[in-house]
Amino acid sequence: MGERIPIEAQLCDIYNVSRTVVREAIAHLRSECLVESRQGWASSCPAKVA
Repeated sequence: MGERIPIEAQLCDIYNVSRTVVREAIAHLRSECLVESRQGWASSCPAKVA
């Protein structure tokens, strides 16, 4: 995995949005293969392939 993004609670505070909005945004990014996530781990940007 690549660089980690902030956890849901931090994203809520940074962007002043609800946890539902953050979860939906992460789910959308995951569907586009722009972030990876595993239960119990912070989401992260995928490692770049050379």
